[in-house]
Amino acid sequence: DRVKKEKELKVEREKFYNAFDQSPIPKIITQYGTGLILEINETALEMFGFTREEINGKTVYELKTNSGLPLIKDFENFNLKFFLNELDKTGRIKSIDVVIYTKTGKEKIIALSASKYRVNGGYCILSILKDITDRVIAEQENFKAKEEWESTFNVVPELMCVINNDYEIVRVNKSFADRFNNSLDYFIGKKCYEIVHNIDKPLENCPHAQLLLDQKQHTYEGYDNILKIEFLNIIPDDR
Repeated sequence: DRVKKEKELKVEREKFYNAFDQSPIPKIITQYGTGLILEINETALEMFGFTREEINGKTVYELKTNSGLPLIKDFENFNLKFFLNELDKTGRIKSIDVVIYTKTGKEKIIALSASKYRVNGGYCILSILKDITDRVIAEQENFKAKEEWESTFNVVPELMCVINNDYEIVRVNKSFADRFNNSLDYFIGKKCYEIVHNIDKPLENCPHAQLLLDQKQHTYEGYDNILKIEFLNIIPDDR
């Protein structure tokens, strides 16, 4: 029975390591406390740019880039104690963002998930990595673009407002609010034609109605007695 169980255990272990090594998700198994790399799959090696020979016998803290940088950026401020304490309390960490360097020094932002488990009387950490660099950069660029848009929206002298598909005002800029002598919040939710033209339905040639049909820019030309202006320019919001 003992021999049979050992054979079954060996088969299960081989299945695990085959699945581990062939997984498309970067994974690393390290020794708890020391950070010694016990196993690393091919996907993780590709992510970091190291060969298996280069990481043999190394801890994650000893690995360096070609220029001598540590694997974890700003490692001195990386809260290793918190990381290990969380593993001690719950046995797993759902996800934390960590900035790492590849062997060539390229920065990557990864989402790190980890679980602690017992093997042969000791503890190991299985870390699962996800490269989120492109997503984070896109989010930062979108945030920057939003800030720039907000800044421009509020300082231009032209009257500007954002209108939804139901002709309701979503927001206005300061110039718009000042022209109507009211606060910025006053206009939110009100129909644009009620505020701008003092009527109870859209204009016959309403440029916003035309925009809703074709999603193209439209201009209404004509003198408006309320706004004392000669045209309205309506454009789709592509943000």
